[in-house]
Amino acid sequence: MGLRNTLLDLNDYLFAEMERLDNERLSPEGLKREIERAKAMSLVAGSIISGASVVLRSAQFSAEWGDDAEVPRMLLGDGCRKPDIPEIRLGGFDEKHKEGKILQG
Repeated sequence: MGLRNTLLDLNDYLFAEMERLDNERLSPEGLKREIERAKAMSLVAGSIISGASVVLRSAQFSAEWGDDAEVPRMLLGDGCRKPDIPEIRLGGFDEKHKEGKILQG
């Protein structure tokens, strides 16, 4: 199986792990291995979700303040240019964004 790397895929991976943990046929050793695997998956998933949250907050900030907003230098690095924000479709956050505006960094 090839690597799938969307947040929907992450959700599928986490639920699949829950199903493996719920397997009553696992030996005590197998259950212990699965618990360790679940802990590792949880740590990685938390990092992925945290990164996605930063991208979402960045898109929300851009929608609120526009492209002329000053971005803190520490977020830009040495190049001091605006970060490339992937295209994100927003919708349902508030009345201003109700139509699902497409933002580009």
